[in-house]
Amino acid sequence: MFQGLQDNQLKGAIEAMLFVTDEPVGTISLADMLEVEPGQAERALVELRDQLEGENRGIQLREVAGGWRLYTHPAYHELIERYVLSWDTRKLSQAAMETLAIVAYLQPVTRSGVASVRGVNSDSSINSLVEKGLVREAGGAGAPRHPPDPLPPLRHRLDEAPPRAGLGAATHRLRLRPGGDHRVVPRERGLVAPGQGGHRGPLPRAGPVGGERQVADIAFEKDLSVAETGIGGLKVVDLAVHGDSRGWFKENWQRAKMCALGVPDFRIVQNNISYNENRGVTRGIHAEPWDKFISVARGSVFGAWVDLREGSATYGKVYTAVLDPSRAVYVPRGVGNSFQALEDGTAYTYLVDAHWSAELKGTYTFVNLADPELAIEWPIPPGEATVSEADLNHPMLADVVPMAPKRTLVTGCNGQLGRAVRALAEERGLDPWFDFCDIDAFDMSDPAAYGQYDWPLYGTVINCGAYTAVDRAETPEGRTAAWGANATGPALLARTCAEHGITLVHVSSDYVFDGTAEVHTEDEPLSPLSVYGQSKAAGDLAVAGCPRHYIVRSSWVIGEGRNFVRTMKGLSDRVADPQDPLDRVTVVDDQCGRLTFTRDMAEGILWLLGYRVGDVEPGSPCPYGAYNLTGSGPVESWAQIAARVFDLANGNGDAVVPVATAEYYASAEGPIAPRPEHSALDLAKIGETGFEPADWCLELERLFNISGS
Repeated sequence: MFQGLQDNQLKGAIEAMLFVTDEPVGTISLADMLEVEPGQAERALVELRDQLEGENRGIQLREVAGGWRLYTHPAYHELIERYVLSWDTRKLSQAAMETLAIVAYLQPVTRSGVASVRGVNSDSSINSLVEKGLVREAGGAGAPRHPPDPLPPLRHRLDEAPPRAGLGAATHRLRLRPGGDHRVVPRERGLVAPGQGGHRGPLPRAGPVGGERQVADIAFEKDLSVAETGIGGLKVVDLAVHGDSRGWFKENWQRAKMCALGVPDFRIVQNNISYNENRGVTRGIHAEPWDKFISVARGSVFGAWVDLREGSATYGKVYTAVLDPSRAVYVPRGVGNSFQALEDGTAYTYLVDAHWSAELKGTYTFVNLADPELAIEWPIPPGEATVSEADLNHPMLADVVPMAPKRTLVTGCNGQLGRAVRALAEERGLDPWFDFCDIDAFDMSDPAAYGQYDWPLYGTVINCGAYTAVDRAETPEGRTAAWGANATGPALLARTCAEHGITLVHVSSDYVFDGTAEVHTEDEPLSPLSVYGQSKAAGDLAVAGCPRHYIVRSSWVIGEGRNFVRTMKGLSDRVADPQDPLDRVTVVDDQCGRLTFTRDMAEGILWLLGYRVGDVEPGSPCPYGAYNLTGSGPVESWAQIAARVFDLANGNGDAVVPVATAEYYASAEGPIAPRPEHSALDLAKIGETGFEPADWCLELERLFNISGS
């Protein structure tokens, strides 16, 4: 340890060292200077940080930009601002006071600009202000200049001192700092506005004078945050920008942090940069068929966004904001955007989730930026701005062709679940944007079949297709068919969806488990017993590799078409027919589970995707992953369910005779697939999303009431 420093002095030494530094200092650097182990320094830093916070001290210790730094406490920002504004003013001459006022009002402004307002050379006053730390150099000879017109000449004193070497035509900004040494706020730092998270950036300046140039002051050290805008999916992101006299640094896109705050986890495939040479360049209003994240790299822009999505609850709504390097925006597909450069040399970046193509460009939609119905208050009116001829001639909102939602492809549409999804889509008015296909039109196990779809136009694939002949799958021909439909097909779908950022919904089965557990959770290891179960498990594993996926596991599916309930209803009718010799039916009693009605399953799938009643396109989807989705209610055997059906149909439930699986299949010809003993699936996870699966017993009764039986 450093000579003369005791163990109980380590925190004090760290505090003193950070007090005099003007840059963040890393843990290792501190440890080296203090001659202690890095772990010891880290513990002392954490203890000091907690101590300062716990004691409500006037300073705080924060870890930023890979190091540690002292900051003034936000609770005292207003007091500090008042105090700082009072520094050194009594010592200023009349000329210096006049010069300071001009710089504060017009900043950034050149020496000649100040002189033209005062009517005399003001270099001496500027030099004095620089020495006192009240103004600072903010650019070179090419820096923007404020015209002197907005202010009349002031009464002045002659100040003929020669200009300081090296200043030339540099612009100057008002800079406030304390005097003396060893201050928490270093000399070359200014202050941020109260409540902005720490005194490390410049104080806010007055806005543009008489419509003249607006220059953004970046608020340093803001906490990363995400705000809603009132337009569905459009989000404004305040970025944490770390700056000093050298410039600034920011994390422009930070997936983990931003997604945790509500920015969608979109798949970035292209990075575009837009550069505007001159202030007033205005682009838009364009709505493109992709999501994007827009951030300013230099300068500032006025942004205007208009919802142009067909069927959107916020269609035609406008949101405006000024963006600078500390503020970005997430723009969902179909929301029109327009940007007006507020400074010369403005540059901003677009991160997008689809590659540009001529085909996708053909789906753009536009609205006129001067539409009185939108009533956008542009800082520079469109008639005075630089706008392309095409943008000037975009249609008014009343004549806009809205952007249609991304399409949804439903495979296996002729199966029980596929029919239910189609019926529900038609019922909710979604069918114009849903495409339905079966294996005769699209064999998903054939790689060559994928060329028939323009995949960038799709947002979702719901895979209802499967090979479900459980016993036949044990034959050589059935094994090939099962693996093709249940494994190869889903694997190809998953790869395609991953390549194009498409959400994939894949329907799975209780047969991926061996049935030893009485109730199966989503995270139970796969342990299939049969060829059918093995092929379904392989499909699950392939789909899990798609970033945007839902694996929806069902059991004992009941829908339109041949199913267990329909078969039992027919047998009950035969038992009830005095002319039919059938008087009893044997049903397996050692396999237990719940029924899954396809209507309920279709509603659950749309719920996971983010559709709510009335939605044309999904809003907030549920977290991706595997979900169990069956009917709720009691867990019963096949024989118990059969007795319910018999009673509902004809009141003859006593005709159902329970038997063991081995006895039932004792005389069967051909291979018989092993079945899981327990097929009940845990429904807690899907319940946490807000979806409540229907009680299968009530759905069974409703089915018979509807049928009139």
